[in-house]
Amino acid sequence: LKPTPCACVRATERISDNVLAKKGSDMHCAALLLVQLLLLTYYTRADDVGFDYDPTDLTAWEHDYGHYPYRTFESTDLTPPAVAHKIGSPACQDGLLTFLTPRGTAVNESRGMVILDDQGELVWMQKTEGQPYNLDVQTYQGAPHLTYWLGDDTVGGHGEGDYYLLNSSYDLVAKISALGDLRADLHSLSLTPNDTAIISIYEQYEKEKGGQLQYIWDCLFQEIDIATNSLIFQWRASDYHNTSESYHDPRYEEEGATNHTHWDWYHLNSVEKDDLGNYLVSARYTHSISYIDGQTGDLIWTLGGKRNMFTSDDHALDFSSQHFAQFHSVDEFPSLAAAFGARQEGITTRLISLFDNRNDDTWDSGLASRGLLLAVSYPTHPNPDGKVNKNDYKARIVYEYLHPNELVADSQGSLQVVPAADANQDPGILIGWGARSVWSSYSASGKLLCDDHFGTEAAILNGSVQSYHVMRYPWIGLPSEPLSIVYNSERDSLFVSWNGATEVVSYALQHNDNSGDYYADWVYISITQKEGFETEVPIGGCVTRFVRVIALDVDENVLGVSEALELLFTTGFHCDEINNMYMTSDGKTLSAAPVALIMAAMSFTMFSILVFESWRGYKAWQKKKEHAYYRLEVDPYL
Repeated sequence: LKPTPCACVRATERISDNVLAKKGSDMHCAALLLVQLLLLTYYTRADDVGFDYDPTDLTAWEHDYGHYPYRTFESTDLTPPAVAHKIGSPACQDGLLTFLTPRGTAVNESRGMVILDDQGELVWMQKTEGQPYNLDVQTYQGAPHLTYWLGDDTVGGHGEGDYYLLNSSYDLVAKISALGDLRADLHSLSLTPNDTAIISIYEQYEKEKGGQLQYIWDCLFQEIDIATNSLIFQWRASDYHNTSESYHDPRYEEEGATNHTHWDWYHLNSVEKDDLGNYLVSARYTHSISYIDGQTGDLIWTLGGKRNMFTSDDHALDFSSQHFAQFHSVDEFPSLAAAFGARQEGITTRLISLFDNRNDDTWDSGLASRGLLLAVSYPTHPNPDGKVNKNDYKARIVYEYLHPNELVADSQGSLQVVPAADANQDPGILIGWGARSVWSSYSASGKLLCDDHFGTEAAILNGSVQSYHVMRYPWIGLPSEPLSIVYNSERDSLFVSWNGATEVVSYALQHNDNSGDYYADWVYISITQKEGFETEVPIGGCVTRFVRVIALDVDENVLGVSEALELLFTTGFHCDEINNMYMTSDGKTLSAAPVALIMAAMSFTMFSILVFESWRGYKAWQKKKEHAYYRLEVDPYL
């Protein structure tokens, strides 16, 4: 939806002798424009789903909260997406976390990096000034780290910025920048077992073609040693590919003809290094995946596009505008090992996964986007004379992954092979639909298991909510930042959250009459099980001057302590009367059940002593009374 010019404005130019008519007509046109702008705002708005949000009410989710329904909380200003589970399966409740970076016109100030649990509840979110991309989990120095890109994404279709690494406490470990006066683009960061980083780069470049200069956005990648910031390897697309291989025609006559209108001809969007030291590169606008020699930079082979070296009997070469190409071993799919049979001498067979957009800003295939798992076979050692026998290069489709709504993602997208918990089982497949605000989980063989939406159907149609990638991983977060708590007087409760903490199971409430100091003598009041990202901890009338909350793990070890809140008033009975938790000398908590038994036994003992002493007192009183009576009988005058 976009405002259109008012034809009546042009009409009023002919009514020069009727000022009133012109003014009235102008006011009418202005009103129409205002209405259209209001409609545009309405149809791209994002709304809070509210405190009583019901995630099972998909009708309300689709129609009541704009294009981007989001959550809000009492204890923090974070605004993550409210996810709609359109199709669900127990297979997707596997404890893995989902990583995404929502963006788009409807997201606006809610943008940031987001981690969700397998129920769609927020685990961690970090808002950013710029637009982040490609939140991922990768291994650095033997430990999992979060990686992401942040920068100016308005530069071309690729952006200029840097990559960042965060540890499990969400502290910055490293910033990775392109070397040699270049800037890293948003598409690809891949860490290697040698603790090097491979990053994609775009550069405005001049290349001679047919005696004339051609102004292009050239694509490079650099492999960089993270610790020393030294260059290991660099590769440039135009040194090994010709611009004539591009399917992305200049969008207007001047594009590529001057140094103000550079042509994006290649569009590298993923690169990874294999265990042989070679690189696999995906290029969107040449519709090709290239395998590159890690020593010379030469092309070992190219799959797809105008320079394709493979043959196929089942349209395995028909992918286009693809993203996120990755190698896999046949052994990663146990069910396929037998089907592939014995390995042929001198021939290497590998799997390649990719997200096949089949469409882009200038290419329309008329087909829905999909995920693909391909098998490629090629000579282990190419002919030294460079001659290629195409019969030795074969590709076929192993599995195809389509969405039931035939989604068309004309940009972005990812396909992740998600390892199964049981190594004897096939992995799962996760597809992030890029420009369409959906991620879908499949079995390896292509059965759709779960379908999750973070933008409404209207957002899917107009692309107002997107995420370049969506990934799923195990992740343990132990934040260095403290818990957040706030007191809600209307509900007489504390609301507590701990952004990024994955191991919290419950929250214990403590109070102190005299001091809010961390080392004061705090007394436990109650324990509340954690529910979602934010948990309500009722105070229930038991209030003293200072309160704080303790985060506990499954074994009731203390993980973190909130700041102390001074409530400035005292109401209800004294909190010591309902203590149901104590701290042991080893730093663990003793839960309410055994303490209650001890307290009950002590109470029973005290009650028994009280009854016994009362009975003794009564008997003594009786004896004294009888003695006094006898004395009256003997001597009434005393």
